[in-house]
Order: sequence, then structure tokens, then C-alpha cells
Amino acid sequence: MNLGFRNKWRNWTSTLQKDPVLIFGFPKSGTSAITALLAHRTNKSVTLDTKYLWEPYLSKIKKDEIDLRSHLKKFSYPFSKDIIKEPNMVFMVEQLLDIYSNPKIVVIKRDKLNNIRSILNRLEIPGDLRENPIPSQINKNWRGLLLNDGKHYIDVLNQYYQEAEKNLSMLKPLKPVKISYENFNRNKEKEIDRIAKELNLKTLNNINHLLNKEFQPKGNNKVSVEDFFGENIKKLT
Repeated sequence: MNLGFRNKWRNWTSTLQKDPVLIFGFPKSGTSAITALLAHRTNKSVTLDTKYLWEPYLSKIKKDEIDLRSHLKKFSYPFSKDIIKEPNMVFMVEQLLDIYSNPKIVVIKRDKLNNIRSILNRLEIPGDLRENPIPSQINKNWRGLLLNDGKHYIDVLNQYYQEAEKNLSMLKPLKPVKISYENFNRNKEKEIDRIAKELNLKTLNNINHLLNKEFQPKGNNKVSVEDFFGENIKKLT
């Protein structure tokens, strides 16, 4: 069975998870590692990322040019899992809350400067450029997060980070389980078990062999944020 047909078949035969665990966090805030470890620890099915919430869908969903409920039903396989994580969900919180009546929510936050540096490390883009990087040198799935109407790329990243913070505040009435990336790194197993407990999920599998696994390419933390951003750090503070 070829990959294209298999994906279509999965979407045809899957149904949306009624009340999944939804993991929210800004891109490169530790969502992949935390979600993967939580899913393994609790033996739950998981979606770590899904192209169906990337561009060109993301912009159209945010503008309500695509009805999100219909979109998820059409591409239902990634949204049939027990735990769902896609960083772009942080930009469509309001639409998602209209779909899920009683989801369990996890909110992951990371220090802004380190978070944005990690994104740029991932894309191999310096943080101290005076001019925007060349669009063709940026992965097409990330261009929208960096380039917007000629604005400086650091300003755009800062704007999206603030948008994410505002959207995450909408989740407060649902009493989300909160975790900081920094606390997670200090004691990964303890934090994963705390999240599982607060979500009323049983801890079933050992995760010791996964604690040091890199679920995403690691950024360069050897350079201080001041040196990495140079004069551009003023745009972020």
C-alpha cells in the first residue's frame, strides 16, 4: 500500500477523539519531548505533529477561511489519538475550544529568549542579523513564523510569541496542567509523573531509557542570549 493511499485510508476510517489531551506550547518550547514521554509513560496513542495544521492551512484557519471542525474531520487520523500535540495549535485556541467540549489541557512554557533562540538554531539562522534572512533559505513550513509584511524577523517572532501568550490565557477556565520547560529539564521523570497524575492518567511504562533522547534537534546553548541576539535583544526585552 503506497503512503498516499494509506494516509487517505487512515483518514477515511478514523474518527475524532472526543475529549483528548491537548498539548499547547510555542514552537520549540519542549512540546515534542514532553508529549512523547507522557504518551509512553501512560501508554496512550499520540500525535506529535501534523502537517494538516501547517501552511497553507494555518493562515486560512486563523482567518476562518477554513472551517476547523470540517478540516479535522476530513483529516481525522492525527486527531483520533489520545494525546495530540502540534505547536501551531497555540495559534487557533479559540477555534479548537469550539470543537472539544471537555478536553484535558497541558500548557508548556519556556523562557522567551531561549525559546526564540532555539527556533533560530533549528533553522540555522543567526539572531543578530540587521536584515531579514533570504526566504528561500528558510524551511517553507517556518517562513510564516519569521517573515511577515517586511517586518524584521525578530519583531515577527516576538509578535507571535505574544500572540501565543494571549491565546494560552484563554485556556485558564479549563484549569490546564502547567509545566515549564526549565523545570522539566531539571527532573524529567518527576515532571512527567506529575503531569500524568494531574491528568488522572496511570503511569504504566518505564521511561528511563528515553529521558536523554533528543526528540528535536538540540539548540546551541553555549552562546549567551546576549551574544546570540546582539543589538536585536532590545526587540525582545
